Amino acid sequence: MLSGFAEGSPHSAYDIAGSGRSDAIRRVARLFKIIVRVSSQAPGRPLGRRELAEACDCDVRTVHRDLTLLQEAGIPVTYDYGQKAYLLPKSGWTFPIASLTGEDILALALLRGIAAAPGLPQAQELRAALDKLAGPLSPALSELMREAGRVLHPGQAARDYSAAPLTELLLAASGGRTVEIEYQSRSGEGDCTWRSVDPYVVEARSGRFWELHGWCHRNAAIRTFALDQVSGMRETGASFTVREKEWAEFSSAGGVVGGVRGQEEVGVDVVFTPPVAAYVRNQSWPSGLVVTSEPAGIVRLTGVVSGLSGLVPELLRWRRYCRVEGGAALRARMVEEVRAIAALYERSDADPCSDPAP
Repeated sequence: MLSGFAEGSPHSAYDIAGSGRSDAIRRVARLFKIIVRVSSQAPGRPLGRRELAEACDCDVRTVHRDLTLLQEAGIPVTYDYGQKAYLLPKSGWTFPIASLTGEDILALALLRGIAAAPGLPQAQELRAALDKLAGPLSPALSELMREAGRVLHPGQAARDYSAAPLTELLLAASGGRTVEIEYQSRSGEGDCTWRSVDPYVVEARSGRFWELHGWCHRNAAIRTFALDQVSGMRETGASFTVREKEWAEFSSAGGVVGGVRGQEEVGVDVVFTPPVAAYVRNQSWPSGLVVTSEPAGIVRLTGVVSGLSGLVPELLRWRRYCRVEGGAALRARMVEEVRAIAALYERSDADPCSDPAP
């Protein structure tokens, strides 16, 4: 924790009137974003309170309060009138650490356990940073950390993201710098190519699939890049500004289950039977889909999604407990896939590498 957030201080994250812990978490995230944005800002580009407010999606007064809090916490953020930008020294300062509570230790243990999941990007660096944050603990807190680590068994990441240059991409995105990424497209011949990209956002979709969204110069459009397919990154020396119109259209296209944005919208009408109804209601579905309960314990999923490439594998995961009743394109694709799967089992001599006709 930053010293400015220590419990009982005038600026305690837990003492902000009427805010609660969710607001405290958002404020800490905003403070961290300010630090990253200032430290990675390209020379010669203005970075005042207005630019920081836009980057943090808040108003200028909020940024002013946050900058004051950072300075009081000992982080030397200063404004250079010549460069018209807030700056941080390249070295000679650190994040001041306050005393950690038992609750803080449990949170750190949880994060460290998540960082131990095989395949997580930058896992080694994340674990090292958390260890530094824990610092010299008292014997009681050290024991609590060990016990928390003993009972927490992280799962495995959906794919192997350990080689992805996540830190470099985040710094480039926050600094508005165009980069080249070495990317192996799954839809091509499997060869790695270097692509010029304006990195906008790194997203952990559904909490499992890490992706980079950005402007692809080759396609002249916003594209999604699977992070496990990015094997390298290099700077170009060029800067970019976000294409607001295209990004707004892309990011508002509705969430996609297991797929990518920007595809043609298709209608969805799916019925789930009682054995899985509770799981369907509790799952986080994209914003374009709605779950409703119906008689006899069934639930219905209706709405619109972007493309079929993600939804079809998701529905197949529910096996015999879901039935697609509409729209027409989704139902036809599901019927085709189910028949092709059945054909593999109906033919004892079937070649597993063949593509059986439906």
